[in-house]
Amino acid sequence: MKKALALVMALILVLCMVPAMAEGTEKTVLKVYWSGVETYPGWEYGDDPISAFFEEQAGVDVQYSYATTSDHQELYTMLAGGEIEDYDVVITNGKYIPQLIDEEYVAALDVIATENNYEDFWTYLPNGLMAAHGQNDHLYYFTTMYGDDVLLADSKAGLKAPANYTYNYDVFTTKLGWTDEDYEAIKTLADLEAAAKAAKDAGITYPMVIAPNTLTGLLNNSIGWYMTVGASFGAPQYVYPQEDGTVTFNYKSAEMKAALKWLNDMYLKGYLSVDNFTWTGSANDQTVKQIVMAHDYAIIIGHTWGMSIHDLDGGTNTATYKGLPAAEGVAAEDVKVACLNSSNIGTPFAWIIDASENKLAALKWLTNYQKPEFQVYALHGFEGQHIYLDEYGAKQYTQERMDDKNNLTAVDYVKKWGDYNNHTSSFRGRYGQVYYDLPNYTGLRSLDGQLVLSDYAGDADCELGKTHAFPFKTGALTVNFTDPDEAALYSNLHKVLAEAMPTMIFAADEAAFEAAYETLCKNMEQTGMGEMEEILTERYWKYADQLNEEINAKWDAAARANMGK
Repeated sequence: MKKALALVMALILVLCMVPAMAEGTEKTVLKVYWSGVETYPGWEYGDDPISAFFEEQAGVDVQYSYATTSDHQELYTMLAGGEIEDYDVVITNGKYIPQLIDEEYVAALDVIATENNYEDFWTYLPNGLMAAHGQNDHLYYFTTMYGDDVLLADSKAGLKAPANYTYNYDVFTTKLGWTDEDYEAIKTLADLEAAAKAAKDAGITYPMVIAPNTLTGLLNNSIGWYMTVGASFGAPQYVYPQEDGTVTFNYKSAEMKAALKWLNDMYLKGYLSVDNFTWTGSANDQTVKQIVMAHDYAIIIGHTWGMSIHDLDGGTNTATYKGLPAAEGVAAEDVKVACLNSSNIGTPFAWIIDASENKLAALKWLTNYQKPEFQVYALHGFEGQHIYLDEYGAKQYTQERMDDKNNLTAVDYVKKWGDYNNHTSSFRGRYGQVYYDLPNYTGLRSLDGQLVLSDYAGDADCELGKTHAFPFKTGALTVNFTDPDEAALYSNLHKVLAEAMPTMIFAADEAAFEAAYETLCKNMEQTGMGEMEEILTERYWKYADQLNEEINAKWDAAARANMGK
C-alpha cells in the first residue's frame, strides 16, 4: 500500500512538474553557425543581460557554433556536403557568399516576412531595395551597419568621427609644456602642422601618424585612411555623383587630389612616417605595438582603436579628440564627415537557411536588432544597470561598469555586461550609429591629469545629420556587388587605387606627385573605370529616389523620438 501510495505521489509530482518543464522549454532553439572563430571563449549567447533580453523578446534560444579558422574554408566544405542545412542561421563574417543563393540554401528574408505577415520586418528593414542589395528582387541576407554622412558643423560627435585627431598627452605636456590654451589654439591645418614640427624638434620619431582602422567599415586599411584627410578638403566620399550625373570614384575630384598632396607635403617635411602604411591595426602588428608602447608619437589623425589595443595604460596617454581642421578656403559647415561605417551594408551577413523549420523565429530575432530601443541596449546596455542620466540628461556609464571596462578582460566584461560585443553590436542597424555617441570619460584625462567628461569623446562616430543615406551618397554600398563580373571589376579598380596611394604620398617632389597622379588616372582607365562608371551611374539613378523619402522617414522619426528630439 505504501509502495502504491509512493508511486501515486511520485506520479503526481511528475505531472506537477510538467508545466514548469514545458514553460522552461518554450523558446525556439536557433542553431547559428558563425563563420569566424570564437571571440569570447566560455561565453554563450544568453549568459549576459543583453543577449538574454534579446532571446526573451524573440522567444528563442540562440546556440552558436564557430569556425576554427577565419578563411571560410569550413563553410565551403559544409556547403559542398550539405551540412549547412543543419543550421537555422549562418553568419558569414564580413563576406558575401553567392553560393548560398545560387545553390538555394537560403530563404529570401522578404518572402519569409510576407508569408508570415511579419510587419516589423518592413518597418525596421535597414534598406528597402531588394534589387540593389540582393538578387532577383529579393533580399537574402540580413544587412547591418548602415549609417549616415553628417556635416561637421551639425554633429559634435563628428569631432570623433574619422575626420578627427588627438594628441599624445605625455609628449605635449612633458616635452613641450603644452597647456589647454595651446591645444585649443589649433584652428587650422597650418596650426596642426606647427604642432607636428614642434614634436619633431623635440625628438619625437613619429610626429604625425595616420591611425590604423581609420575607415575599415567603409573600405579597408589599404585606401580607407586617405579619406580621413579628404574630409578636411571638402572631398567627396569614395564614390560620388558629379554635376553631370555621372557617378565615379573620388580620386578624380580636385579636393581629394589636394588632400593627397597635403599628406605628401607632411611626408616631405618629415612629419609623416612610411610606417603608417604597414599598419593593420591588429593585436599582432609589431610596428604599431612598438610605437604605442614607447609613446613615441605626437598627433594621431583618425580613429585610435588600432593603437589603443597596444596601450597598456588604457589610452590615458591620449588627450581629448578634436575635429580635424578644414583646409584653407574650405568652410567647416561644408565638410562632410563620414560615419565610421558610412553606408556600408553587409558586415557581417546573416543568412536564414531555407531548410530551417524556424525561419520566422530567426527573422524576428534578427529584426529586433533594428529597433531603436534595441540599438541602445546593444551598444550601451540598460538604464539603471549599465547607464544613467546625469544632471544634464546625458547618458553616462555607471561607476561599476566604467571600472569594469577599465579593469576586466574583454571576455570577462562581455560575460558580465554583454553590451557592445561582436554578437550584439555587430548587428546594429541603420541608426545604430545614432546611439553610438554616448559620452564617457573612461581613459580620458585633462592636462592636469584628472579624468574628465568630454563632449567629443563618445563611443564612436556620428549622430543623425540633416542628410540621409541612400545608395552611393557615400559610395560604400558599391562594395556589395552580387554580379561576379562587376565584383571582379570593382576589385581590380580597388587594387589599382590602393597601390597608387603610397606612391603619391611618398613622391620625392611636386613633379613626382603629379606624375604619380597621372599614372593613377591612366591605370584606372585602362583597368575599366569607364565601364564601372556606367554601372555605378545606372544603379545610382535607379535606386536613389526610392530610399530618400518613405524608408528614411520611418527611421528618422523613430530615431528622433527615441533620442528625445
